[in-house]
Amino acid sequence: MPLNNRETCQEGNNDLDDQEKNLSVTSTELQRHFGKYLALVIEGKTIIVTRYGKSFSKLIPVRDAKEREYERS
Repeated sequence: MPLNNRETCQEGNNDLDDQEKNLSVTSTELQRHFGKYLALVIEGKTIIVTRYGKSFSKLIPVRDAKEREYERS
């Protein structure tokens, strides 16, 4: 799920590669697009939530993507 240029991404660029694990978003952006960010967490990404420019929360996957793939097999 690539981000478009209007969405907030605090990393160096707005592209999400499979190698990138952390993504920083504002609390407002998370509220507006919670389903999209939840899907990214399910894919194994870590979402760092910011408020007034400071990190205050982290959404992390309970299990990594490889463990989920193994369970599906």
